[in-house]
Amino acid sequence: VHTVTADHNSDVNDVIVIESWIKTSENDKSVSLGLNEPIGTWFISVKVNNEEIWNKVKNGDYKGFSIEAMVGLDENLELNN
Repeated sequence: VHTVTADHNSDVNDVIVIESWIKTSENDKSVSLGLNEPIGTWFISVKVNNEEIWNKVKNGDYKGFSIEAMVGLDENLELNN
């Protein structure tokens, strides 16, 4: 399920995550976007086709993201180091 919510509360339509990456070098694409964050930073780009949400972004009500996930833990899973 790919769901976007406003303030972890109400579902929002027409907002889609289109890109997600972790900065792995000093010259990654985030630099060309004017972002000067350290290696290891997680970046997400989102397409907002919802006029109400987009207006809140433009007027400064929304300034970033909070990631919420439902995950499970497999205690028998082996990780390769």
